[in-house]
Amino acid sequence: MKKALTLLLCLGAFGLFAQVDLEVSVTEYKTGKPLAGQIVQLSNPAIGYAAEKTTGEFGKALFSGLNLSGEYTVTVPENADYQASAKAGIALRSNTNAGVMLVLFPKSELLLEEVTVLGASRINIFNAEVSSELKQKEIESLPLEGRDLTRILYRLPNVVQATGFYPEAPNVSINGSNALFTNYMIDGMDNNERFLGGMKFNIPVGFAKNINVLTNNFSSEYGLTGNGVVNITSRSGSNDFGGEAFFVVRPGAGFDASSPYAQRDLSGNQVKDGFRRYQAGFGFGGPIAKDKTFYYVNAEYTRDLKD
Repeated sequence: MKKALTLLLCLGAFGLFAQVDLEVSVTEYKTGKPLAGQIVQLSNPAIGYAAEKTTGEFGKALFSGLNLSGEYTVTVPENADYQASAKAGIALRSNTNAGVMLVLFPKSELLLEEVTVLGASRINIFNAEVSSELKQKEIESLPLEGRDLTRILYRLPNVVQATGFYPEAPNVSINGSNALFTNYMIDGMDNNERFLGGMKFNIPVGFAKNINVLTNNFSSEYGLTGNGVVNITSRSGSNDFGGEAFFVVRPGAGFDASSPYAQRDLSGNQVKDGFRRYQAGFGFGGPIAKDKTFYYVNAEYTRDLKD
């Protein structure tokens, strides 16, 4: 009984790593001054979340302990002095508090037409952090050799493929630094192999919600490196059941085109033309208790055969 209780407490503590805060700043359009006393509403239909707060003296409202699943919508409803304002599609990432700014138009201003913003700049106006992000849709749609999550990072600025001095050497270099010093995290927790470098536990593609690569001016809270940080946010379930199943085959000789260059497996070892690969896996998530508790499970298997 004691062991079971300890396990449940540990699982609950693990979930706290994947909770973050969202700060909403409300300002006036013409003067840019912060607006106090404005009602701010935050919702996430995927997990049945809804909350309401009022901006303080500096025009800010803080929502704490938010789940990373789904996307949030923040709204300031119309009132006697200002038009309504809203921002949707806010996806949170692990180990990083987020910020959103809403601009309110006074009702005294003449609005000639309604403007709908379909895209927004990704310029960071809340701190000096320089980072790039791959979202779940991009992770799923971009070509990825061997379903090796580190290989998708080469598409981001300041990230290149590293050339190691042994076959299993880490393959991600940030800002041209030694790949051994890249700091890997999963949901804000350490995931570094201390001796050989690289990830200690390889994260399946189907388990990643988004990937953030911090390249410069990131907070000292990360530590461990003067290079860069790769922070992977894991998927979480929602009120809707969903998942995936796959089987991928690289049949080898008879189907592969011949190449004048040496072929290598995921460990960097040279392979012959008869190299074959079989990959299979599944992922599934949903609610345990609607609007309260959710789950997501994932498993992937890779088998390489060499003649």
